[in-house]
Amino acid sequence: MIELIIGRAGTGKTFACLQRAKELLEREPLKTEIIFLLPAYQTYRAELELAALTGGAFNTRMNSFNRFARQILDEIGGGLTPRISEIGRRLLLRKILLRRDKAGDLKYFVRAAKQYGFAELLADELKELRTYSIDAYKLNQAADNVADDELRDKLHDLELLTDDFKAAMADKLTDDENLLERATDFMEQSPTIGDAEIFIDGFIFFDPQQRNFLRKLFTCARNVHITLPMDTNLNSRQNTSELGL
Repeated sequence: MIELIIGRAGTGKTFACLQRAKELLEREPLKTEIIFLLPAYQTYRAELELAALTGGAFNTRMNSFNRFARQILDEIGGGLTPRISEIGRRLLLRKILLRRDKAGDLKYFVRAAKQYGFAELLADELKELRTYSIDAYKLNQAADNVADDELRDKLHDLELLTDDFKAAMADKLTDDENLLERATDFMEQSPTIGDAEIFIDGFIFFDPQQRNFLRKLFTCARNVHITLPMDTNLNSRQNTSELGL
């Protein structure tokens, strides 16, 4: 079951979630796993608020997306893959850049590949592409549909580097981006989620990678309660054009 809790900011959506969690804990204190999915900066405050409301809560988790993904993978034994740091990402990309440049494969990034600090910029760019589920195939399609030669060359290079980076990371290393992807792929194997009550609160936007995670969560969890910061007047033009379901 998916329940939508809709209202403007300050109308009590978070309190409603905490109150329902309290009722579940009182009715099934050791049976039902209660999981809150929150922006990372809100997890500690929510934990304090629930503890104050219940006097101390068992079987509850306050998670950000990445922490939740890590717990899912830990449950099924998929969290043992070594993680790569931001510095590690840049060093790996630097190695890929120099190899492609030496082979003469680059068209747009020929000069940039040799510049100090470019691997850092490229790491941020590839991270954003992955967050929005833009892979090498989509970059190739985009390159085929642009008339500008410079833009086509840039997309060509990004396609090569994206593919190389994915191959270098496959089954060897994990970062925050593929952590969420892996958790989505293996979520149905989690022994906890199938019987869990999930509360999703505090978000005003979900990127495509998070939306894919939520789609899978909706099919795996027993019940999902999700708050949406919207005016309850659903006939409002603002709601249908900007914030509509």
